[in-house]
Amino acid sequence: MNDPKSSSRRDLLRLASAGALGAGFSAAQNLSVAGMQFEAKDTVRLGVIGIGGRGDSLIENFSAIPQVRVTAICDTVKEKVEKQQAKLEKAGKQAPALYHSSDHAFEELVKRDDIDLVVIATPWIWHSPMALAAMKHGKHVAVEVPAARTIAECWDLVNTSESTRRHCIQLENCCYGYNELLVLNMVRAGLFGDLTHGAAAYNHDLRSILFSNEGEGLWRRFENVNRNGNLYPTHGLGPVAHYMDINRGDRFEYLVSMSSPALSLAAYRKEQLRPDDPRQKEVYRCGDLNSSLIKTARGRVIALEHNVATPQPYDRINLIAGTKGSSATIRRASSWTAPPRKRLAPSTPTKRASSTSTGSSRRVGA
Repeated sequence: MNDPKSSSRRDLLRLASAGALGAGFSAAQNLSVAGMQFEAKDTVRLGVIGIGGRGDSLIENFSAIPQVRVTAICDTVKEKVEKQQAKLEKAGKQAPALYHSSDHAFEELVKRDDIDLVVIATPWIWHSPMALAAMKHGKHVAVEVPAARTIAECWDLVNTSESTRRHCIQLENCCYGYNELLVLNMVRAGLFGDLTHGAAAYNHDLRSILFSNEGEGLWRRFENVNRNGNLYPTHGLGPVAHYMDINRGDRFEYLVSMSSPALSLAAYRKEQLRPDDPRQKEVYRCGDLNSSLIKTARGRVIALEHNVATPQPYDRINLIAGTKGSSATIRRASSWTAPPRKRLAPSTPTKRASSTSTGSSRRVGA
């Protein structure tokens, strides 16, 4: 369909197929959940998977809300769930049930009948499998970014959300920063005129984090070994998509993408690690800079960058432009500095961890 405001072609095909085949189920069950309301609850009961830096902060935020109760928590490291349980009890909260037996302990958590929403804050490879398991057991899901790592995983999440009528929310906090909401309201007030283009990025020097001997250093670096592209697009792209009403009036139609050579992580490693460190043998595929151009159905263009491998100031760009002006002045006048992250630990041999927890502390916008 050429009109992005109309019902999606996929939804119409599903309706037609269901009628023609006499499928014996309601075709409406496979329609979009956009706009579907959550059922009202006096108390929202949470199950949290992943008790690392990010999981800890999410539990702290959620448990501060009187109408929220954390009923179960899960991590592969027993000490982490026990420490979090003690913290909740000390705060006067009910002790949550603990799951920590294996990488798949979350499968037992999502079967519980006293959980409304499952919150996922684990290494990325677990995001989609955990979200799918939770929805299939009747739970709404809030999953850290990126919610998926492949196109197939994206469609699995969409199709499962629609068929189960469960929400699957990506926890993209950068859509709700002060500057982003300021720009969004200016867009909606028409101050930029008719929108023509935008720019977004995740440019963040993560070298010390990637080579840390704890936390994200135990797993995040392997994404650069196994993949090449924009590994973390939504911190920058999410707000710009919001400004452009993507999937609510416009849509991404196609993109072109390319990466620079992958040189900087190896150079940093050579300077920082011992010659006999096992990490010296790793081969990094992901280019230092990935640059993409996205075209929307309404003809707009978005320039998107990803760079976590070179020394640089933190930048999400956050540009939106139209016939009456752009947000560039706002961006320059209110530049944001990334919070400090844990520095590189002394060089010691390490092996790839399978823990489902994120490690180093990450504040909003990290």
